[in-house]
Amino acid sequence: MNNVTKILGSVAIAGVIAAGSSAFTAGGLTSTAGDAVSLGGTITQEINGDMTVTGIVYDYATDNSGLVEDIHVTFSTAPGVRPVTAVLNGDDVNPVTCGAGATAVERLCTPLAPLDLNTVAITVV
Repeated sequence: MNNVTKILGSVAIAGVIAAGSSAFTAGGLTSTAGDAVSLGGTITQEINGDMTVTGIVYDYATDNSGLVEDIHVTFSTAPGVRPVTAVLNGDDVNPVTCGAGATAVERLCTPLAPLDLNTVAITVV
């Protein structure tokens, strides 16, 4: 019985270590926003461009379905007129154009319909 407990403990610790890793990629980019834990899993986030992202917040549907309705992306400095887009779940044919957020450093990305989100790739041109 002790061996089973030790094995399960080791698996749990390995899972916690793996969950803490960052999924941000791209040369020259820095970020202080880690992976966002959603209902039942992790949303993998990728940032492309030369901006520093300081936060990503997901708004979930009010019906408790776990579907994402909006994505708030916060940068360290305002992107200005530079286009910000989001590719959701690898659908690069239909990227979401992110509009103005609540502040100059925030962009709001709203999919056409709430969706079960697995991956987000934010691009600043």
